[in-house]
Amino acid sequence: MAIIPEFDGLTVIVKIDGKTATEYPVPEDFDQLPEEESAKQPICCFIESASGLSFSVKASTNSAFKAPPPFDHLTLQVWVDGNHVLGNFQLLSEGPVKLKIDRCDQTSTIPGCVESRRLIFSSVSGVDGATESTIDRDVRVASKIGTIKAELSLAYGGTKVENHGSGYQIPRSDTALQLAEKSMKGRELTHGATLSTDFKIKTSVQHVAFSQMRRVATLLFFYRSRSALRKEMVLPPSPSPPPASVSVKLEDKKTRRSSLVSDLPWTILQDIHQT
Repeated sequence: MAIIPEFDGLTVIVKIDGKTATEYPVPEDFDQLPEEESAKQPICCFIESASGLSFSVKASTNSAFKAPPPFDHLTLQVWVDGNHVLGNFQLLSEGPVKLKIDRCDQTSTIPGCVESRRLIFSSVSGVDGATESTIDRDVRVASKIGTIKAELSLAYGGTKVENHGSGYQIPRSDTALQLAEKSMKGRELTHGATLSTDFKIKTSVQHVAFSQMRRVATLLFFYRSRSALRKEMVLPPSPSPPPASVSVKLEDKKTRRSSLVSDLPWTILQDIHQT
């Protein structure tokens, strides 16, 4: 659970397959933090991802949260792999804030509607023999893959604007996550985000633009497979299997000798018992 130091009672979590993702601290020598426009340092952590699982970002407040005037809304914006997903907001006077983003709205062939698709983790794969231009493009893509960015802001003075849909650059198939091997050099990239093939048709709603906004926090969730988290030294390496025991108990020796004797031919057994 990511806690915002500047404000009491404000938290952000990522849920994977409906369960709250465990957050792991970023190693001190991790040198792949993206550049941020804000002067405020982002709050960063690692989480474990798995292919085919859907995920969501949730922001919530409790009674301890207080916003300075004139701000009367809390907003949540989410980007995945550098692509904007969606924004959401809530009026603070409505009580504890509960904001959730788990889908991306895209334009629909049905006028006045959007296609709402789930966010899913999909495997990243490497390909050899790419051209220089492809490698250059994939280097830019790889620099942002594996990151969920959540931005929280206080807002005031909202006016309605038309919704044109978003998320056009988030792929619907993991074939788009095939990158040149050279572009991923030095990076433990295992998953990227795709959109589900299934979707819900929703009526397009108007968005709200605010005249005043104050950024509260930027949070970066770096998602990797369990094996990649171990390679990044986020998780300890797998324990080595215990060495095979070389000691044999006296009872085991007797049992083994008895079984060996019982396997001997009957005529030899007679001689053994007679001695």
